[in-house]
Amino acid sequence: MVARTSSLLVRNTTLFITVIFATVSGILFGYDSGYINGVMAMDFFDNMHLSTLSLKATPARSSPQLLVTTRKDKVKLVGALSLGTFFGSFAGSDLADWVGRRTVLLLGTIFYTIGVLDQFLSNEINWLARGRFEAGIGMGAISAVVVVYLVETSRSDWRGWLVMIYQTAITLGMFVSSGVTFSTMSLWDMRSYQIPIGLQFVWVGLLFVLILFLPESPRWYVKTGQVDRARYTLSRLTGKPLGDEELEDEVGGMLEEVERDRKKFKWAQESPLGHSCEYTLRQAFFESWSCCWWGKASNPGSHFRRTLLATMIMIFQQLIGVNIVFYFAISVFKQHKFDHDPFRLALILAGVNVLSTLLCCYPVLALRRRVLLIGGALAMAVCQLTVGITTWTWYWSGDNKSAEHSPTWLLVLTMVGMGCYVIFFAGTWGPGAWILIGEIFPTQIRARAVGIATAANWATNSVICYLMPVLIEPDGRDIGLGVFTITGILSLFAAAYVYLCVPETEGKTLEELAFFFAHGPGYEMATAAHLDDDASSEAAVSPLTLIPSKGKKNTLS
Repeated sequence: MVARTSSLLVRNTTLFITVIFATVSGILFGYDSGYINGVMAMDFFDNMHLSTLSLKATPARSSPQLLVTTRKDKVKLVGALSLGTFFGSFAGSDLADWVGRRTVLLLGTIFYTIGVLDQFLSNEINWLARGRFEAGIGMGAISAVVVVYLVETSRSDWRGWLVMIYQTAITLGMFVSSGVTFSTMSLWDMRSYQIPIGLQFVWVGLLFVLILFLPESPRWYVKTGQVDRARYTLSRLTGKPLGDEELEDEVGGMLEEVERDRKKFKWAQESPLGHSCEYTLRQAFFESWSCCWWGKASNPGSHFRRTLLATMIMIFQQLIGVNIVFYFAISVFKQHKFDHDPFRLALILAGVNVLSTLLCCYPVLALRRRVLLIGGALAMAVCQLTVGITTWTWYWSGDNKSAEHSPTWLLVLTMVGMGCYVIFFAGTWGPGAWILIGEIFPTQIRARAVGIATAANWATNSVICYLMPVLIEPDGRDIGLGVFTITGILSLFAAAYVYLCVPETEGKTLEELAFFFAHGPGYEMATAAHLDDDASSEAAVSPLTLIPSKGKKNTLS
């Protein structure tokens, strides 16, 4: 009885730390993504020659100076982070299979801290961009591994909640960054942007400490042949004592899943459970990545099909336009001559993002994944097309050229439309896309495949960071909020893609999904008889591996 109570206490403590870890990592992600929007629009930052000023220089408000944050500079500052995260996602996901999920998270925080330090000390654009690139490498590694870690260390009934907490924390981080930049925008010295940058030290320091108290993923231990450590970690996560029958069944299921995938690939056969002995490290490296592309695109159960699906979901998550709002909203509000403080308008949108994510937690987890993504994309398309077509039409009319400020009705329409868009994104594609890509891969390729999808997300983000200033800035195409017409059409394509290609994954354990995914959209969970019928197909696996024993609940899947 005492042992059981002690195990439950350890489990609850670990779960609490994991929840806080998901929260802080999300805040860090959101804060870092959001603060540059406000910094680029600050009067001091926008009007000083960073390349010629010393750290103590404070140019007079009235002195005429060339704007340093031109379109090229904005692309450089926003794109540097995205470029760094692209490379960090690949590096982090690869290292996660070799040295462990937890170790990569620690390394990511170290790289991120170095980047923040460079940003804080910078006094010119290129230096600041270099710091954002360095921080991006760390953020890319963290963002690629954190979802994998949460999925692999949580029970099936907690899996969606933890990812939802992570997504909610991202929106909270964006809101905090908007609030901080709103508070410091009136400072006419380098504190105006150094304070928002410096606060990142708080989040990354807290994250580093939390990771020290977290266990390694039991599935990674099984994958690397450390079965005893996997049992101990699983006992810590589930609150079941060592030797418990259900715990042993759980470990057995993980062993069977890894062994089944291992037999498909030469690089994983040279030693038990995935680490190469006679095979060279170079061969193992390239062939382990090639596992993510195993099979044919026409086979729904192939690794290639799953990797392609996750990659497309992440690309569409960017193409539907959310980061246009949180990267460039203040600049667009200024351009459209709204008679309200653009910082305040951006802060309102960030607050709507947080509240809608909180209110949508239960619907996100209660609704089926396909319904969530299809419905969300269609609703966002309506909001975007309404705002885009209306504002574009007015902006290019004669009324715009003669007006000192945009009319009130246009401001109301824009804020309502963008607010509804943010609500639908926060309640659907924001968390839903991350939950989906964390569920669909087997243990053998999960870290690398999620890394590929995350890298695709950041690569698309980089393209958007380059294109948006070209489209919306006065020295570019100057279409302003009309850009939402384009993203609205892309949202319709996203809905069509999910309808045609994405199967339902809600309510399934990771082991069940290994079979379930092979049967396409709308297919309900197969029975053991169906499994036997498909035993000869390329994607078929053993029914004993996928279907838990009767009367026993798979507690960590």
